[in-house]
This record gives sequence, structure tokens and C-alpha cells, in this order.
Amino acid sequence: MRFVVHPSFVRRKAVLFGSLTGSAFLGLIVAGFGSYFRPSLLWAGEHPACLVVLKETLSPTLSAVQGYQDEQAVLKKLETLPNDYIGITNLVLPSSKRGDIDIVLLGPMGVLVIEVKAYSGHIRYEKGRWWKVQKNGWKTAFKSVSGQAKGNGRELEAFLHSKGHSCRVGSVLVFVGTEQLDVETLKMPVVMTEALMPFISQLPLRMAQQDVEQFASLLSTQRILQPAR
Repeated sequence: MRFVVHPSFVRRKAVLFGSLTGSAFLGLIVAGFGSYFRPSLLWAGEHPACLVVLKETLSPTLSAVQGYQDEQAVLKKLETLPNDYIGITNLVLPSSKRGDIDIVLLGPMGVLVIEVKAYSGHIRYEKGRWWKVQKNGWKTAFKSVSGQAKGNGRELEAFLHSKGHSCRVGSVLVFVGTEQLDVETLKMPVVMTEALMPFISQLPLRMAQQDVEQFASLLSTQRILQPAR
């Protein structure tokens, strides 16, 4: 397995590091300011406003860092594929309003968009909506991750078509850290991390190696190939 590290991936790591550092610095200033006026608040086991601000300041950045780590866990699985497979990380298509695509896998099976989602607990797809099911049975709705994956697949397919390549692009949702997944009524592939490799292995072969290399070159303005460990 080889990887093409898209330039946006390098920028993303730099932004994450900068955001984490900046958020931590700001949070510590706020916490220190509060403890200056009432030090006991910081250490007495209470829940002062300054610590709430610290949590809220760090939360978005820590969430982004967690997302990056989950993608790395999936890439670790993909590393075991042969070198005729190429993975492109965090691809940003020109004029796309959807953000980056987590992973684009190119290989004998064609082109596959892999969207990585980290949700703990019990996740259910029901009547066109996604739900996180609590232990007491209560359900909390969240955004359509399947719509995001399908949309990214359509955008990538349209981009390739605009470059003169008629190629079908598949999409798969990969859940990391989910304990239970109920998606029987969803009309697209959804797997947990450990089932990703079996899913890829059963896909039909449809692309020649020269097309794999050509697509990898087309989809990345900067090629940095990393051999599998």
C-alpha cells in the first residue's frame, strides 16, 4: 500500500497543532485569571466558570485531533494492502464546499471514497435519519453522515468526468469505536474498522494499474509516496 499525502493534509496537521497550542494557552490564561481572584475555586473540586471556559475552549480542537487519530487508525488497516493500491488522504477537490474527503482509495477495485466516523455506543439508521441510542432507550439525532459520504463520492466522480475520465466512484462509511451499529435499511456500504479489509477484498476488479497511477497523479498536486510499514 502506498499513500499520496495531499498538501491539505500537511496544512491540516499544522493547523491542528497551532489550534491546540493556542487553545491550551488561552484556556490556561482564563483558568489562571480565575484562580488569581479565588484560588480555592481551581483546586477545591468545585466547578468554576473559568474551568468551564477552559473546557469549551479546548473542546473543538480536541475533537478535531480525535478525528485525525481515528483516520490514522483506518490508514493503519489499509497499510496491509499490496502496493498496487494507493490511498490519498484528506483530498480537497477544486471548488468543493464539502471540505476534505477523509481517504480516497485507488486500486484494482477502482475508486472508493472512505469516510471515517467516530461515534461511541449504539448507532442506528432509521427512516432516513441517524440516531445515537442511549442506554435508557432515548435517541439523539445527528447529521446525515451517509449523505456526506454519498455527496463526496458524487463530487469526485463529477471531477474525474470533467477531466475526461468516465469512472464510477464508490463510497463506504467506516465507524471507529462504535459498540453497536444498526444500519440494515441504509442503501450504502457501512462497516466497522475491523470489517473494512474484508469489504475491500470482495469488491470486483475493474481498474488497470496504469489507470490507478494516472488517477493518483491527477488527484494530487504533490505526490509524497510513503511505502507501507
